Formats: sequence, structure tokens, C-alpha cells
Amino acid sequence: MQSAKVRYEYTVNGVPYTGKRLSPFYISATGTKMAKWQKGGILRHGDDRVTVFYNPAKPHKAYLVIPSITTILSLCALYASAALVLWYGL
Repeated sequence: MQSAKVRYEYTVNGVPYTGKRLSPFYISATGTKMAKWQKGGILRHGDDRVTVFYNPAKPHKAYLVIPSITTILSLCALYASAALVLWYGL
């Protein structure tokens, strides 16, 4: 299984934070294409700077990639399909 691992530091209103979430969804898959695809969504600025998305009410909750609506719907469909297969397969 492959998964993308990241670690980043950011500051909000003078308070330093460390993050390690790539996106709100944890995805682990076989092969390296999924991990490369996940890391491809990171907005880079130079060699060592990236855009960090965080919740202003909870700045310790941060991600590097915000999933598109297509990604969210695809994951929901995948989980629903798996649930249906398990429901009717048992």
C-alpha cells in the first residue's frame, strides 16, 4: 500500500503550528500513482513554500490540498458501492 506523507510548518496570527495532513481524506492505495496524484495538488511557491489551507476557527486543523467536488462525490460513490456490495453479498 502507498500513501502520501507530508509535514509542514505554518503560522497563524503569530502562533506556530505543524501539520501533517495532506487532505481531509486519508487515502491509501496500491501503486505509486495515487500518492503522486495526491501530492500533485499541492500549491507550491518556490522550493520550500506551499499554500496551507486551515480553518480560521481551529487553525490547528490544516491541509495542503482541498478536494474538488468531483473528488468528494467520487469517494462517496465508492464508499456507497462498497457498502452495497457488502450488504447484498452477505
